[in-house]
Amino acid sequence: MKDPFIDRPRRSTSQHLKQYKRAVFCLLLCWLPLASAEVSFIDDWDFTGFGTLGYAQSGKYSDAILKRNISQRSKKIEDNGWLVDSRLGLQASKELQENWGFVGQIVLREKVDNSPESSVEMAFVRYQLNDTWSFRLGRQVIDTFSLSDHRNVGYSYHWVRPPTEFYGWIPSTHYDGFKASFEVGDFDDFVRLEAFIGKGGTKVNIGYGDGATSFNNVKINPIVGAGITWEIGELTLRGHFAKLHIAEEIAAV
Repeated sequence: MKDPFIDRPRRSTSQHLKQYKRAVFCLLLCWLPLASAEVSFIDDWDFTGFGTLGYAQSGKYSDAILKRNISQRSKKIEDNGWLVDSRLGLQASKELQENWGFVGQIVLREKVDNSPESSVEMAFVRYQLNDTWSFRLGRQVIDTFSLSDHRNVGYSYHWVRPPTEFYGWIPSTHYDGFKASFEVGDFDDFVRLEAFIGKGGTKVNIGYGDGATSFNNVKINPIVGAGITWEIGELTLRGHFAKLHIAEEIAAV
């Protein structure tokens, strides 16, 4: 039987060059606030980590596979239940100057594309203009995850895993772009407004096979969204909206 899923052509050399140019541009932005910094770039880094170790197995249906999301490889998940929910994250942050900062995060988990670049969830420069305004430029997580601030740590959920009927179909967890935040209040009572724009992409495995006929490259351009967070003491109310435009038609979706 013919597999209905098709693969997208590989990226051209010019596309790779564009990616390298963007990476160099981001590195230059990171370097600018350091040019006049009095502190060493090597000192005063904060390193943290997190992880989830889980095992999942389902024998209810012979023709279905339990997956956390569409970025996981079907056959790989079926053969190893430890890969469904297990993950390991490492994060580094540094205050570059009084108003500048850097945050980076790598998450190791089962997915179609296991390249180092795809494992970077966050890598952005933050500029705090004042007590009200802040700006971020670089790779950031998409603010559509409303269940918890710790999306990759399973024990902080009310469920074993987030509902797959919604979160499992979101093709990308991060984007490369710009974000602006406006916040008023204090630690006990504040309101934060956010708006962002960027683009992203990932590789998904919606079919069962592990070859070219079941893998699809999803390119998302643009990603635009906004959000509001209202915190009063122990109560937190959050709402986010995001629009993701798939740049090319994908037969498997």
